[in-house]
Amino acid sequence: MSVNPKDLEPWSISKGQVAHACNFRFNLKYIKREKGKRIERPEGRIGSAAHEFVEDCLKGMAYKTAYKKAVVANRLTRNETLTLATYKDAVLAFVKRFAAWRDKLGVSTEDFFIEKEVAFDRETNLTGYWDKNTFFRGKWDIGAIVKRGDKRYVIVIDHKTGTPPGPTDEDPLSKYKDQLWAYIASAKVLYPDLVGAQAAIHWMKAEDPEDAIVWGPMISAEKISQEVMPWFWKYFGDAGNKGVATPIPTKGWYCGFCEFRYRCPLFRE
Repeated sequence: MSVNPKDLEPWSISKGQVAHACNFRFNLKYIKREKGKRIERPEGRIGSAAHEFVEDCLKGMAYKTAYKKAVVANRLTRNETLTLATYKDAVLAFVKRFAAWRDKLGVSTEDFFIEKEVAFDRETNLTGYWDKNTFFRGKWDIGAIVKRGDKRYVIVIDHKTGTPPGPTDEDPLSKYKDQLWAYIASAKVLYPDLVGAQAAIHWMKAEDPEDAIVWGPMISAEKISQEVMPWFWKYFGDAGNKGVATPIPTKGWYCGFCEFRYRCPLFRE
């Protein structure tokens, strides 16, 4: 079956990452649209629950209510429920510090977003998230607009439940560059007049509140136009070409999460 790269749209960063990492999995998941055997992992359920937990707390929901809601919605087992409880101190400390950060920078309610959807077409016209003409779509865990006079900067923060980077990590954000730059690109499309944009990772289980957020650099509008946007279009152009190429299994860290392991010749070996 011949597939045109354009037929693979819309793209998301996770979909693009699959194409770049292993087009064997991509072929089964996005071209043949097979369901595969979903791998139920406690880390996945706990991660989803933790996302909901912190976001509800940021919205002003009481801790106990947010906690119970996340447990029920994600059908956590007793052990998973106890694990989620270990996030309490770190999450509440983050919510408090983030509220103080918003107050300090004067971020109003209308300029603060949780789970913000962003979608646009090839001409960078904004579209509906599920619109058939959408080229790229994504969600920001946290978004904020910081205004300084007539200038505005965009901040995008992504939650992570994994292990925070250690003090010896020279570039703790390097492995997330694709994701963070995609956020920066989408910020430029959403707010063409921004002066700069900055993306960051929030480590939900960081023991020290000072280590909870790892900030990427503030990227100027000029650099976004000259470097980030060309990278964005090339990244997904390459993803499309890899997606339609002959499927070749590729080993990597993602194998442990692949729903098509039972179909993979490398896994059988």
